[in-house]
Amino acid sequence: MRKSLIFFIVLISFPLLVAAGFNFGFIKGVKKKVDQVDEKVVQKKEELHLAGIINQVPVLYWTGEVNYVSDGLNPEIGYSITTFIYRVKYTDTDNEAPASGYPKVHIKKGGSEISGSPFPMTYVSGANNTGAIYTYSTTTLSSGTDYTYYFEAKDIYNGIAIGNPINSIDAPDINNTAPNNPNTPSGIVVGAINTSYEFTASATDSDNNQVQYRFDWGNGSTSIWTSLVDSGDSAGKSYSWSSAGTYYVKAQAKDSAGAISNWSNSLTVTINPFTCGTSAIDDGDGNAYNTVLIGGQCWMKENLNYDGNPSGNGCRDIVWVNDTDAGWCGYYTGGPFADEGLLYQWSAAMNGSVIEGAQGLCPSGWHIPTDVEFKTLEMALGMSSAQADVLNWRGTTEGDELKKAGLCEGRTPCGTSGFDILIAGSRQTSGGYNTRGVNTNFWSSTISASNPWERYLQAAEAKVYRNTNNKASGMSIRCLKD
Repeated sequence: MRKSLIFFIVLISFPLLVAAGFNFGFIKGVKKKVDQVDEKVVQKKEELHLAGIINQVPVLYWTGEVNYVSDGLNPEIGYSITTFIYRVKYTDTDNEAPASGYPKVHIKKGGSEISGSPFPMTYVSGANNTGAIYTYSTTTLSSGTDYTYYFEAKDIYNGIAIGNPINSIDAPDINNTAPNNPNTPSGIVVGAINTSYEFTASATDSDNNQVQYRFDWGNGSTSIWTSLVDSGDSAGKSYSWSSAGTYYVKAQAKDSAGAISNWSNSLTVTINPFTCGTSAIDDGDGNAYNTVLIGGQCWMKENLNYDGNPSGNGCRDIVWVNDTDAGWCGYYTGGPFADEGLLYQWSAAMNGSVIEGAQGLCPSGWHIPTDVEFKTLEMALGMSSAQADVLNWRGTTEGDELKKAGLCEGRTPCGTSGFDILIAGSRQTSGGYNTRGVNTNFWSSTISASNPWERYLQAAEAKVYRNTNNKASGMSIRCLKD
């Protein structure tokens, strides 16, 4: 105002001043003084704002929208999968914007800020001087009825907002639902006494809570809970029955908030007295194997046909890589062929173990035979200890005795042991196959230097070949009872 008045006077007086030879340097000096005064006034105003003396602090209001008339949250009751939306209106009569990161919403559970709280809110609409709406939404709240929330805001001069929304409100209440009933347990359906078998179950939780399982073994015994796993994932427990009979195995699920499902449908399990040579063994994937007793050892009578995961993603899903033990297993090209089972790279057969005599992919209570256990089998058929220890072709007719009757090209004795080896072929490290009907190979769990011992039989040869082979080869497996 002062500037305008001065320059108005100068403007109307200019002709007279020129005529009178007025010194215009004086005018310039006056203008400079006026500008300096104005700068000081602006600076003082800024200081007063920062001091909160003349700054009008912002005010927070409820937005007045549907569901936000008397609070800042919708819904106020829900589940862990519910989207909870917080909204507030920021108003500043000075038309000053909120400070960076404001407004914020504080969300507490049990009196403590939840992880990440307070949360910056996002601008929606409106002007600062008439009311700007901000929002924040979340779907990550776990179950509980001890939640509170409140809002916080500052303007650019750190004026702290007032209003009802800065006061704490008890909400939301988040309910918890029990998991769905588990599926029927997965596991063996025929087994033997005093043999441990694993059973698994899975269930989903609508709140997306983690879940754990327990099993009713059908004889009055119940397992402890498994560890927590993600909703939909499976977990299991192992059990052995001491008495023969029929048992009905059920599973139950509990979520991380403590809600428990009903029991699942039952899996009927028949447990027989185990007698090697007459009892069969189940691998948990629907494959039953006959057994044979030779020299005090109880062997499976058929090649293993289990890939480690009845639900998929076992070693059959591993991609073959030439000259690399990638953990692959699969059928001979054109297979499967009855009782010939899968061909395994060594790490797949061992299920990742490197321990001699490991269970590998054999059923519980069985294992991948060692080199010494193969020698015991061969010596039970007449091979001498000295012959058993040497490399390459050894013995006399032990290879033919181990084969299935009729696979010895007319030689005798043939198939007399009951071991019933089929000439199932094998897979070379280069990816090609050694011919079915011509030769077959078996892994042991014993390593010499860096390669495992194997046993190799040919249709045209009565003896048994012993040497080491590359882990990347694909061979058959016979499991031996512990």
